[in-house]
Amino acid sequence: MQAVEDAQIGLQGLRAIRAYPKPVLAMVSGYCLGAGLAIALSCDMRLAAENASFGIPAAKLGLPYYYSEIKALTDLVGPARAKQMIFTADRVRAQRALQDGLADEVLPQADLLAFVMAMAARIAGNAPITIAAAKHAVSTAMTEAPGRDIATCDATARACLESEDHVEGRRAFKEKRVPIFKGK
Repeated sequence: MQAVEDAQIGLQGLRAIRAYPKPVLAMVSGYCLGAGLAIALSCDMRLAAENASFGIPAAKLGLPYYYSEIKALTDLVGPARAKQMIFTADRVRAQRALQDGLADEVLPQADLLAFVMAMAARIAGNAPITIAAAKHAVSTAMTEAPGRDIATCDATARACLESEDHVEGRRAFKEKRVPIFKGK
């Protein structure tokens, strides 16, 4: 059936977003519903304008919301709130999304782009090996026990300590200057 094949393609895309080793920021303005919310849930952070609203209208359409999206939502807002959002198909305004943990920041519409760009610049200025290791470690921490790959987390932590970026970071700190990381 075409709908099942389409859903599998969509799930592959969401997995690719989650697996991407660099931070992925969702900038939400206006409606963030259904598949749009699934994409936002796959991102590392959700930064929203005051006019944003989030929701899962799947129950109104007879559509499923797959395990990975349910898990991501539940991890952020808790099981009771996740059930309420899914069962009622109600929309959640930006401030409530912030309270629930669904949005990480809520800003005036006019300030959103500048805020997101500044955050992206701050992240990009940090050691890329450390960022990738931290992203992997957080993902591992959220994985159910039998699937946790702690050995890889330990290996990425060691790689940070053995990196040129670590040497540069320490040197820059001693010299009271901004480090120049190369991802090595």
